[in-house]
Amino acid sequence: MSRLWVVVYDITDNRNRLAVHRILDNHGNRVQHSVFECWLNDHVMTNLRKHLSRFIEKEDSLRWYPLCRRCQQNIDWWGEGEAAEDPQFYLI
Repeated sequence: MSRLWVVVYDITDNRNRLAVHRILDNHGNRVQHSVFECWLNDHVMTNLRKHLSRFIEKEDSLRWYPLCRRCQQNIDWWGEGEAAEDPQFYLI
């Protein structure tokens, strides 16, 4: 079963930042410059964390915020964007 995660990063090295961006772009929707909403099951989450850890240095920050169903219903935004939906299938 998937869960919605908000993944936020602040990475100083341009190469590492681009790598993290590309990886997350394959797992979710970019909603701000360094913010992604990702539907992840436990297995994908474990592999994604392991993969991303290679690009995080001591001075960087990568945060994971799980959203419960109630929280998801209360997501609001102004401007461009749309609600994150749990995909019916994943491309691997």
